Amino acid sequence: MTSYLRRVLALLPLIVSLISLCIGRMPVTVCDVVRSVGAKLFGTAPCAPLIESTIWRFRLPRILLSLLCGA
Repeated sequence: MTSYLRRVLALLPLIVSLISLCIGRMPVTVCDVVRSVGAKLFGTAPCAPLIESTIWRFRLPRILLSLLCGA
């Protein structure tokens, strides 16, 4: 395998995870996801409480579990 292909395959789960954080019944933009993660990790200005709870209570645990299980 070439070095380029390895890099793409390493980044693919992260890209798909970011996209799956945005897809769902309640539409969330990539900007909202980045703002919510930044608020939790770095203490920046938070986004709307409904968006934060959607990301942190429902979508992120499901995505992390699927990454750990290899789904």
